[in-house]
Amino acid sequence: MKCTVSQENYLKAIYLLQIQKESVRAVDVSNYMALSKPSVSNALKKLRTERLLTVDKEKNLILTDEGLQAAREIFSRHSFFERLLIDAGVDEGQAMRMPALWNTPSAGRALRY
Repeated sequence: MKCTVSQENYLKAIYLLQIQKESVRAVDVSNYMALSKPSVSNALKKLRTERLLTVDKEKNLILTDEGLQAAREIFSRHSFFERLLIDAGVDEGQAMRMPALWNTPSAGRALRY
């Protein structure tokens, strides 16, 4: 599945939040990403439409198997390039804000190297 950079950021945020805490809700994603609740709500609707995310009756966000697999791959790819940039002397904050560069065919080749 091909995700947009925005979708990748949401999947990664949900994945990291689920590692930290047992249940994750939209407000947690909003706070974590420092985005408005309406923006997060719209993005989560798109992830549900793409069948990457479900919401249970308590409004907890649950990554589907496909969503979880995508989130793990995104996290792995982002971590690889963040570490590479930081090791090259790029400020950590800047390195973490460069995900658009990592969503390319070259990124996949670099990871396999």
